[in-house]
Amino acid sequence: MKKYYIGFIVLMAITLASLGYALGQAGAAKADKATDQAVEQIGTKLDEYSANHGGSIPQSLDALGVKDAPKTVSYQTMGASKYKICFDYHSASSGFDAGWASLLTGGITGGSQQTTVSPNGSYFDSSVETSHKKGNNCQTVSSSYLNTNPGSYASLQSSAATGASSVCLGDTSGYQVSGSLTVASVDQATSKITFSPDNQYVFDSTGNAVAPIASKNYTATTLFCDQSYNKSTIAAVQPGSTVQIYLDSAADNSVARVDAF
Repeated sequence: MKKYYIGFIVLMAITLASLGYALGQAGAAKADKATDQAVEQIGTKLDEYSANHGGSIPQSLDALGVKDAPKTVSYQTMGASKYKICFDYHSASSGFDAGWASLLTGGITGGSQQTTVSPNGSYFDSSVETSHKKGNNCQTVSSSYLNTNPGSYASLQSSAATGASSVCLGDTSGYQVSGSLTVASVDQATSKITFSPDNQYVFDSTGNAVAPIASKNYTATTLFCDQSYNKSTIAAVQPGSTVQIYLDSAADNSVARVDAF
């Protein structure tokens, strides 16, 4: 009888340990999913911010417009145009979903956290979402590339040009507010462009996020540029499209310039 009770206690201990492990893995999987979502959100915003600010970077994720980043994400500036960002994962991934066998193996062998630091890059590497090691996965990005590399967005904006398109390839650093928005509607009768409240990445000249812009008027002096950086008209601005806008100040009612993507 005594052996029976001992066996029962051992079995119950194993069962409880297995249940605790399964619950822990479920929590870890949930945290990793939140980290994946952060990779998607932050990566897009970082590249757009650097492209729209001549290679400069935000001083914090808050300044980038990311207010609810999970604790598994850390961001550190390393100068005016260089940053280091890390994502902490509970489980490793190699481009496929880990099954129970992989989770078990990770639980047994994951006693030490591994850190991977990528060499300096010019853009944020979003592949970390599908290919990462357990623990901290860090990368350093030197966005100054966007100021010097021919063909980059920032380079195109500051390049010298001739002919009718030169006005669209001029320097845009003089504007106080700029950013990308999705066009909701265009009312030519009232000369008004309405923007979607979603997918707005608008910042002032100091890198602070601007409140969502509902609408702006356009005037005869508003500069419109098409996807080829040629001077265009309001016809370049279509509902559902993404545009880059420039304002002389946050309080301006009229948009100074609109670039179609």
